[in-house]
Amino acid sequence: MIVDCIILSHAKTAQLHDLTQATIDSCHASDKDVQFNILVLEQEPNVIYRDCITGFVKGEFNYNKFMNLGISLTSNKYVCMCNNDLVFGKDWATNIIAAMKENELLS
Repeated sequence: MIVDCIILSHAKTAQLHDLTQATIDSCHASDKDVQFNILVLEQEPNVIYRDCITGFVKGEFNYNKFMNLGISLTSNKYVCMCNNDLVFGKDWATNIIAAMKENELLS
């Protein structure tokens, strides 16, 4: 199973960069049955993260606009919109998708 994850970030400091990178690392380590395609939409130019695709956005922060842009760049059935300060729990994606299927939920 593949899940696209979109993370919004504005790494104005090294600490904020590290926070986002920790979220990326936590996501990849969280669920062995899921492949995560992570897209970070970053407002700070020239900031790069490991184990994801980094895209750059300009302009005043607009959560919905940036997330909609991220969604337009995804291609898998499941998309997760994430804050950049998350710590993902074990098997979170597998459990959420199973509950969605069991209860016939779309989101």
